Amino acid sequence: MFHARFVVFGDVQGVGYRSYVKRIALMEGMNGYVRNMLDGTFEVVVESKDKAKLDSFRNRLNKRSIGSFDNINVEKINEEISETKEKPQFNSFDIKF
Repeated sequence: MFHARFVVFGDVQGVGYRSYVKRIALMEGMNGYVRNMLDGTFEVVVESKDKAKLDSFRNRLNKRSIGSFDNINVEKINEEISETKEKPQFNSFDIKF
């Protein structure tokens, strides 16, 4: 099982970014969560059995346009990825408020 934590920096609040992240996580078959942080960043935590899907997910986080929203500005994504033998920690993907 691969566990990843991404911190997304940039102007992505108020444009449906959390819903977009949830949609791509579900499309990639991942569980976890996304939430706004107090400092204006987004934290995304996911887990997957497939490293390639995790890489695809990371690339899609960096997309500059979501549907009719063209003003997304992902400046940087910090990531922590680890592989463990732990059982899955999540059984769904949630948007935390």
